[in-house]
Amino acid sequence: MKPRVFVVDDEELAVRRLVRMLEASDRVEIAGTATDPRDAIARITGDVAAVFLDISMPEVDGFAVARR
Repeated sequence: MKPRVFVVDDEELAVRRLVRMLEASDRVEIAGTATDPRDAIARITGDVAAVFLDISMPEVDGFAVARR
């Protein structure tokens, strides 16, 4: 079973690009994506092995997402 990962970035283009690269690796399953950090906090669950996130986002930065 592939590890499940979640991608968070406030720029949709960056999310799509990273998802394409991760899918091309065929080593992970995309559990979800978010362009709103608050949405990501609500949607990231315990069955996610890793979160790829942008550190610099308006209002709620990546460090705040990681803390939660």
